[in-house]
Amino acid sequence: MSEKAMKRMYTEYPHIHSIYLCLDNDEPGNERCRQFVSMIPEEFCVFRLESAKKDWNECLVEGLPVKEMAKQICLRDNRENLIPVTKMSEVEETVVQWLWYPFIPFGKVTLI
Repeated sequence: MSEKAMKRMYTEYPHIHSIYLCLDNDEPGNERCRQFVSMIPEEFCVFRLESAKKDWNECLVEGLPVKEMAKQICLRDNRENLIPVTKMSEVEETVVQWLWYPFIPFGKVTLI
């Protein structure tokens, strides 16, 4: 449970934005998870997959379906709400009627 491998991954691969922690669901695993979250830089989203049993092997041995093996817990979410963007190539061209050409379009917002 060393942080060296984790640090190496997010420094060598700058396209990584989210980190998922999959430690055992016992006291040492929970404590180490808290330590990892404090070590991970703030720009990353951090999630934890908490196994349904004490550890992942117990889930596999019992034959749990994948959807029942763990629950996802958001520990830090830094994703900003995305602003909708429309490309100008997607905007449909329309003919404008003029009240006073070329200053005041008819039926459009005009600032004077």
